[in-house]
Amino acid sequence: MVVGICSGTGLAVFALATGIVLGLQWASPIIAGFAVYAVELLKKPRRKQCDLCKRSSLSGLFFHCPRCGLEVCEQECWSFEHLRCKLCLELSVPVFPPDARWWDRRFGPAFHEGRCQLCLTEGAERALRSCLRCGRSQCESCWDIANGQCKRCGWFAPDLPFALNTYIKNGPDRASEASNHASGEVNNAKVSDVFRNDQRREEIQR
Repeated sequence: MVVGICSGTGLAVFALATGIVLGLQWASPIIAGFAVYAVELLKKPRRKQCDLCKRSSLSGLFFHCPRCGLEVCEQECWSFEHLRCKLCLELSVPVFPPDARWWDRRFGPAFHEGRCQLCLTEGAERALRSCLRCGRSQCESCWDIANGQCKRCGWFAPDLPFALNTYIKNGPDRASEASNHASGEVNNAKVSDVFRNDQRREEIQR
């Protein structure tokens, strides 16, 4: 707007001083002002709107739910604990496909003996799958609810859906390495304790 006013003032002074009648030049201040306004408008950040609560925000965090694909706000509609939107959490929307071959490639063959170690559902009612690290058996529903993570040892199933894997902090491979590293530290601590106990026994015997 300032540019348009200055340009218009300059043209008016020029016309009065020279006596020259200007034609389309009078439109130049309007065009200049509109151009500057358009540039400033494009620089302004766009407000995002939550697909669930319809709340809009300029600076708030928004997440794409890996289960339904909706873009939701962090304030009311996203569950950081469960890595899904509140609607999918309420309706128990699955993230893993029902295809048995998909499950077999990541967990091995299903079995129906025993029960789920989490929800205690009998294997006759729902297929069970074992953790490939610690052997804990969980039903497919509990594996899905846990986003493919074993509740006992923290192991992640490989080749998780990309939309879900992006929200897992360290990723399946790093989580596995971290768990192995932690297990190694525990074993080293046990060996160190045994060595110290042996030294104490020798000192007492002396």
